Amino acid sequence: MQQRSQFGVALLTVVLCSGFATAQEKAKPPTLEQLDKSKGLEDALNLIDKLEAQIEVVSSQKRSQCLRAIGNPAFCECLVSNLPVGASFLSYVQILSSSKEEIGYPKLSKDDKGMVDVAIKTREICVTKFVGGE
Repeated sequence: MQQRSQFGVALLTVVLCSGFATAQEKAKPPTLEQLDKSKGLEDALNLIDKLEAQIEVVSSQKRSQCLRAIGNPAFCECLVSNLPVGASFLSYVQILSSSKEEIGYPKLSKDDKGMVDVAIKTREICVTKFVGGE
């Protein structure tokens, strides 16, 4: 019985000491590599915040231009939500008021063709949803 008790005390001592060692390891200051990673993450989060602010400015301008021209808040919100961030309200108007031939669609880059296609599709969605079709 006494051996069992001594074994229990020894086992408890090992567990407590290992827990103490683990706590000490956790309390160590971060390494330079960890700090660099943390700084990189902080920089990335700051960049995301700046980009989100820029997107909000562009979206606000697009919404404002649409409201001045169209005057339908729901329709304008639909445009802002569905047009690519890089497409201004003025480029939307230009795309929709010109034929594909007039804007040189066949010669456009793949990205620019995509922007034209999205603008046309966005108009169809928003007109159907908020104006009642054509």
